Amino acid sequence: MMMKKWIIGLVFASLVLPLQRSIAGDRVTVAKLSTMQQIFLIKELKSGIKKIGILCNVSQHPGLKQKLARIGAQLGISMIIENTPDLLSVSKNFKHLVNQMKVEAIWVFPDGALNQEVAKKYLVKEAILSKVMLVTSDPEWVKKGATICAQKGNDQIRIFLNKKAVTLLGLEISDGFSKNFDLVLN
Repeated sequence: MMMKKWIIGLVFASLVLPLQRSIAGDRVTVAKLSTMQQIFLIKELKSGIKKIGILCNVSQHPGLKQKLARIGAQLGISMIIENTPDLLSVSKNFKHLVNQMKVEAIWVFPDGALNQEVAKKYLVKEAILSKVMLVTSDPEWVKKGATICAQKGNDQIRIFLNKKAVTLLGLEISDGFSKNFDLVLN
């Protein structure tokens, strides 16, 4: 089991460490992680995860279903995508993922309806009450209670963790996180 964790960490590091620096003047250009990097990060934080739910507007992410199916098959993780194009579908899809599909983490693509303040508040509150890891690409969500966000920048990955959410979920921050990533605890 320890060897498997080490291999996963090594593969993850090989995917994220060769990042190129992208600086415009004094500003650092921040980019989102690739789909594979994001899933490895989730798996690193919650080893043994079997089901990840994804909330997004599918029409804005062509090819996502196929990509997630391939990655999920490789890692032995079930990826359940819920098309969430409007506010009416946010609650329904969240409840379906948590109650029927029994996902252990929900990855939110903050696009369209999911980027609205009312959706953010609902998802953060319900994820905490349901004790489900909430993953996003926006650090502002983490300040409000989401579990984790990761972005590329400055030659390394910057990981934003909500300390209270991590504690509530019983997740452990490995030494690899603080050694390999720029860790920001909120």
